[in-house]
Amino acid sequence: MSTKLGKPKHMDKITLKDVLANPIWVNTYDEVKYDEEYERPVLSGTANVTREILRMYSPIITCKVEGQEFYAVGTYSEEDGTLIAMALWMKGKWRALEDVRGLKMPLTFVAIPKILGQKDVRFVLKRSTEDAKRSA
Repeated sequence: MSTKLGKPKHMDKITLKDVLANPIWVNTYDEVKYDEEYERPVLSGTANVTREILRMYSPIITCKVEGQEFYAVGTYSEEDGTLIAMALWMKGKWRALEDVRGLKMPLTFVAIPKILGQKDVRFVLKRSTEDAKRSA
């Protein structure tokens, strides 16, 4: 199955509604028309980070913050099982995790899409200056 992508959107224009409708996004920096500030939603199939997606992209996945009313996005690295470059949806916009004050650590992020068919994959963040690591 070929990965089908949606229309590119500038990262500052992507909303919580967008990432809940399409919980996997990819960067467009390999495309001539767009720079690294544009992303495309993955539209094909179910919400599942597949081997095909991992071979072709570093997917940006949507997560729910366990026990809180926050959502987050982060780039998933299968190689080391981490989420990097994370942002939280707060007060109607995305905020870089390291810029958010007053969060009680550790935070647990639950992936909304499946990852290689596995549901509810969890990542734990101990400090806002670190990457969130996949929990066992």
